[in-house]
Amino acid sequence: MELMCIVTTALIAVIFALLYRYLTANYGYWQERRILVPSGIVPGFGHMLPTFTMKKSVAEMMEDIHKAFPKSSMVGIYMLRKPVLVVRDAELVKTVLQTEFNNFRHHQTLDNIIDPLMDQNPFFLNDQKWKDARSVLLSTMTSKKLKTLSLVLRDGCSKFVKYLNNQLEGKQSIDVEGKPLFKRVTVEVSANAVLSVEEGMFNDDSPKIFKSMMETIFVPSTLQTLKGIAFFFFPMLNTFFGTSFVPQWVSKRFTKIVNNLIDERENGMTKREDVLQHLTEYCAGKNLSRSSVISNVFSFFLESYETSTLTMSFLACDLAKYPEVQSKVRKEIETVASRFGGEVSYEAISEMTYLDQVISESTRLHPIAGALRKFCSEETELVGSDGLRHKMKPGDEVMLSIYGLHKDPDYWDRPDEFRPERFDKESQECKQRHNYVFLPFSEGPRQCPGMRMAMLVVKMVFVNILRNFVIEKSPKLREPIVLDPMSLMPYIKGGAWIRLRRLH
Repeated sequence: MELMCIVTTALIAVIFALLYRYLTANYGYWQERRILVPSGIVPGFGHMLPTFTMKKSVAEMMEDIHKAFPKSSMVGIYMLRKPVLVVRDAELVKTVLQTEFNNFRHHQTLDNIIDPLMDQNPFFLNDQKWKDARSVLLSTMTSKKLKTLSLVLRDGCSKFVKYLNNQLEGKQSIDVEGKPLFKRVTVEVSANAVLSVEEGMFNDDSPKIFKSMMETIFVPSTLQTLKGIAFFFFPMLNTFFGTSFVPQWVSKRFTKIVNNLIDERENGMTKREDVLQHLTEYCAGKNLSRSSVISNVFSFFLESYETSTLTMSFLACDLAKYPEVQSKVRKEIETVASRFGGEVSYEAISEMTYLDQVISESTRLHPIAGALRKFCSEETELVGSDGLRHKMKPGDEVMLSIYGLHKDPDYWDRPDEFRPERFDKESQECKQRHNYVFLPFSEGPRQCPGMRMAMLVVKMVFVNILRNFVIEKSPKLREPIVLDPMSLMPYIKGGAWIRLRRLH
C-alpha cells in the first residue's frame, strides 16, 4: 500500500511537471530575441489572466502594456502560450497597417456556415472576399448616397427632438442614460435608411424588432463575455461546438424580414431609395446572391448600432463636462446654419470644422476599438526607431494598443486633457503629428469603410441636440469614468448619465 502511494504521488508529480513544461515551453521566446517582456506571466494564461477573470478587457490589458515600456518600439507578450508582438512605435504601426499591408492583411475570421449573416462583414474577411465585401459597402458611401442619407437623418433627428421635448414636458431638466437614449435614434435612422422601415423607437408602446435583435448580440453579460473570450482566444472551439456570434433566432428572423422586403420589391409592389434597394441592384449586377444582400444589410445594422451609440454617449459626457466647448460648438452650428437659410443640410454639416475637432478629441479619449490584432501572412522583418528588430513569420500575430497610442505623451501634448484644438488642421501641433497615432477607425486599406457614414450620423444628431438643448453633468454619472470589465464593448460602469434641459 505504501509503495502504491509513492508510485501514485510520483506519477502525479511527473504529470504536473510535464504539464507545467508544456504550458511554459514558449515563455523564453522573447528573452532569446532580446525583446522586453512585461512581468506577470501565469503558466497557461501568459499575460491574459486579468481578461479571463474579467478584471480587465483585452484593450485595457494592451494599454497597460503600451504604457509600461515608454522607451521601447516593440514589446513581447504571451497570449496564453503563444508569443505575440506588440508594436508601440508610430512608424511600426504605419508599417503594419500601410507600408507592409500585404504582409499583415489578415484578420481573424468567422465560420460563415455557423454565422451566415457575418459572411459579408469586411472586418471578419480576408483576401478576395474582403475586397469584394468592401467594394459593396463602399458603393453605398458615395457623397451622393450620404447626401440622401442626410435627408433621412434630418427626419429622424426631428422625431428625436420632439421625443426629448415630450420627456421634458413640465420639467426643468431630465437625467438620462446616454446608451439607451442614443440607441433610439441610431436604430430608427438605420431601419429607415437601410430598409425604409419605421422601427417606432420614439413610441414606447410599439414593438422594437431590430432593437431586440441587436441587443441580444451586444447585451453585457457573463455569458456574452465568455463567448467573446472564446472567439478571441479559442476560435476553433466556436467552430467545434457550433457557437455563433449572431444567435440563431436573430439570424433566422433578420433573414426572413429582409427576404420578405426583397420579394415585395421584386414583385413590383414597392421601390425605395434606400440601402436595400441599392444593394439589391448592385449585387444583381455583380451576380451576387441574395444571401450576400442580406449579409450586407446586417453589416449596416451591426456597425451603426453599437459603435455610433457608444461614440455619442461618450461625446455627450464630454460636452457636459466642458460647457465652454459646448457653447463654442453651438455658436459654430448657428453661424454655419445661417449661411444655409437656417437649415442643417449635408453641405452645412461639412463646414462645421470645430464640431469635427470635438468629435475627434472625444474619439481619441474614448475609442470604441481599443486594440488591433493582425496576422502575418509573409515573412517580414520589423525594425523599430530604437534599433530593435524582429522577423515575423506567417501565422505570427502582432497587436497594437489604440488606447495606448491615443494617450501616448510622446505623440500628444497633455494627452489626458480634452483639447479639441489639437485637431485644428491649421495648427502646427496637428501638422507635425504622426498620422498613425490617431486610429478611431484604424488606418490603411482596412480602415473602417463606414467611417464617413458614422461621422455623418453623429454630427447630425448632435447638431439637432445642441440647437434645442443644453447638455449638463448628471450627479448619476460616476467619476472618474471607469469601463465595465464585464463587457466586450467600452461601456461606462454605472451608465453614461447626462442631464438635459431646453436651450430656450
